[in-house]
Amino acid sequence: AQFLLESALKQSPGDAYCQYHLGRLFVEQGKYAEGARLLEGASREGRGKTKDVWATLARAYHRLGDTKK
Repeated sequence: AQFLLESALKQSPGDAYCQYHLGRLFVEQGKYAEGARLLEGASREGRGKTKDVWATLARAYHRLGDTKK
């Protein structure tokens, strides 16, 4: 899944759907900073209105120790 999502993002760097799913995958793998970066992009590009983006982004920030975001 990771390879396919990364390939899709190379083709369409602003694709919020791919940013969200790859960001979520990174958070699940413990790559919180990478996940947060992609999830921030997803929140700006259109999927930011969904609770899933914000919940996963909050989890990444929490794991990074950033409780202010």
